[in-house]
Amino acid sequence: MTFFSIFKSSIKMVKLSVQEAKKHIHLSEYTDYRLYLFDLFQWLKEKKRVYTYRDFATDLNFPGSNFIQLVINGKRNLSKESINKIIKSLGLKKLKSKYFKFLVCFNQETDVNKKAQYYHTLKQSARRLNYKLFGKDQYQCYSNWYNLVLLELINTVDFKEDIDWIYDVLETKVPKAKLQSSMKLLKKLGLIEECQGKLQVKDRVMSTGDEVHSMAVKKYYLDIIDQAKIALEKIESPQREYGAQTLSISLDSFEEIKEKIRRFRKEILQIAADSDDPSLVYQLNIQLFPLARC
Repeated sequence: MTFFSIFKSSIKMVKLSVQEAKKHIHLSEYTDYRLYLFDLFQWLKEKKRVYTYRDFATDLNFPGSNFIQLVINGKRNLSKESINKIIKSLGLKKLKSKYFKFLVCFNQETDVNKKAQYYHTLKQSARRLNYKLFGKDQYQCYSNWYNLVLLELINTVDFKEDIDWIYDVLETKVPKAKLQSSMKLLKKLGLIEECQGKLQVKDRVMSTGDEVHSMAVKKYYLDIIDQAKIALEKIESPQREYGAQTLSISLDSFEEIKEKIRRFRKEILQIAADSDDPSLVYQLNIQLFPLARC
């Protein structure tokens, strides 16, 4: 075998490696292209004995560069040329390549009006691929914290489609009229459906995702933090888990911690998705924020 044929074979293996990762890390599950690239990298890193960001960059046709790491960490943006390189390396075809392009444009745009236009285009692209992408109505789900509580409550084995029963089991009482409105909203959004005379949730686990900037979601964060304060006073310690740690860290350590939190959240969501006959609804909050900058 000649050197040239060995070189061609190694190039083919590189392309297969990222394209194999693509089969396991589905673009349809992401509204943040940086997180998508990060999860592709993590999948490859777990499968190979030694795999670095520079290896990942080479696989994506950016040889000997830390550019992709900077992109994933939000320190650099992708240009049109860079987008096309990644699309070619991943082997994304027609509609999926367009979706990826629109996703990058949506994530990177800072102008509010242009961002809204990109989001509209992204929704159209998602519809053609049968991807489920949250739109304006879906974000209403996060406008009131109890909407998601009700959604998870429907998953429990003893759930009763009765407003009085729902009111009684909630730790924090919500007016019954609001609970009725919440139920109507979840039906309108197609998040729940009737099956053999019983309500079922169409999507087993819901998450706000990473780096979500919607005002509705920010309000949801604030509301659910208030619920955490109430639970700290009201719920006995054996039924809850609270912890806090103040840290002095470097910027690199911050990025490493942030990555680990993202992976941890995915693991928790998977545990919830695999839970048989759930009978409890719990809230998990994770916050990491600066208290001082030197």
